[in-house]
Amino acid sequence: MKLLIIRGDLQSHSGYSAAMRDYSLQLRELFDRLIGVDIHYSSDRPYERCPFPLVSEPEARHLSEHADFALVLSMTTPDCYACYPNCVNVGLTFWETDRLPLQGAERSPWVAQANRMDALWAPSTHIKEAFQAAGVVTPIRVIPWPIRVPPPQKEGLPNGEVYDLDRSPWLSGSLLALARFREPRFRWSRWLTQHGAPRAAARLLARLRTPAHRIPLPHERALLCVAQDVPRKGLLLLLSEWMEFKRQSEAKPWVLIVKTTPINPQTPKFDFVIRFWEHVQALKRQLWVDQADVFLWTGNLAAADFDRLLNNTFGQVAPSLGEGFCGPAAAALALGKPLVAPRHTAFADYIPPDYPYAFLTRPVRVSFVGDPLRVYDPASTWNVPVPYSLAGAITRLAIDLPERRAEACRRARIHMHNWCGPDRVHALLEEEVKRLAALPARLAA
Repeated sequence: MKLLIIRGDLQSHSGYSAAMRDYSLQLRELFDRLIGVDIHYSSDRPYERCPFPLVSEPEARHLSEHADFALVLSMTTPDCYACYPNCVNVGLTFWETDRLPLQGAERSPWVAQANRMDALWAPSTHIKEAFQAAGVVTPIRVIPWPIRVPPPQKEGLPNGEVYDLDRSPWLSGSLLALARFREPRFRWSRWLTQHGAPRAAARLLARLRTPAHRIPLPHERALLCVAQDVPRKGLLLLLSEWMEFKRQSEAKPWVLIVKTTPINPQTPKFDFVIRFWEHVQALKRQLWVDQADVFLWTGNLAAADFDRLLNNTFGQVAPSLGEGFCGPAAAALALGKPLVAPRHTAFADYIPPDYPYAFLTRPVRVSFVGDPLRVYDPASTWNVPVPYSLAGAITRLAIDLPERRAEACRRARIHMHNWCGPDRVHALLEEEVKRLAALPARLAA
């Protein structure tokens, strides 16, 4: 019996979980049995059922002992890799920058952990180069994420939690001040803190909230940005460049939808939404922009609703300073939609060199203050957009002739299919599994 064991984040809406589903579709045909071990499960995160049976780590080790050939694929960072005895152990990691975390050492501990594996699969050329530059000597094979094409959906946007960041409700300044009131010293101030502040916060959020169907002409004029709210995703930078774009007359009909969630699920909704609202309001004042047309889409969507959101928006914007996954951006290319994005890190594999809506970036050593992930080395290089280049790329998209846009999207779709189409990835995996099956068995882990 040929057994495949996939370890990682298997039951959430994370990038790893989405990639696992697509890789498993290609791998399951090469094995007699497929099981999973969820090593990152958390009840605080959105749940999505794993498409194959899950077992515990001890049970997976026990089953591997009775298989004729067992491949253990750890889809996670190297500090969570595992080596099973008498099995072929493979690591697969998505990584966004040029340096692996040192964690106080002269050399990243991830290097030793990666070198214990029989093989590594890199989803992009950038990841292979980053691991090799760090000192990893384990054979690395580039096997792209076989990103699925979102199926056709009914027209219109799904229902969701949407906030119009353009609005400036009556008494919004007073409501904001009261919502942030914190003074526990006196009886009256404690009452105001406990009762007045929550009511003011709820009132302000209610005035900003809007139904998704109120977004004008999303299929013709809405650009979508899908990214978690972490510093490297560059969401606040995107808003700044968007406002530069909105100063032009050509920008009037265009709308930006920012689909994001906080990295910490315990973040209060008020704090999360108001941070973006204040940023947009400040930019409107500074740049003399009357109408920003920015909508913040928070909360989690079911898979079908997310596909509907991708299908029924005009295109996408990806402002990330470093990218390992490229999932939503690649989905836009697969759908034949325009994508405004840079050509660094993993983007470079998915976007053709002559793509007209790519924007320039420059490498900068940056450390993110207050980064909730706390994993990146402080000397990591990130790719910061050249000032006004992102706004310029959006402008090129907005003013381009429809036939030129269609031709650029057609070429980009072909390029992406040649890179990570299911047939190509299946052939790569089949060849790699045959090679690994011929390796001598590892007797000890």
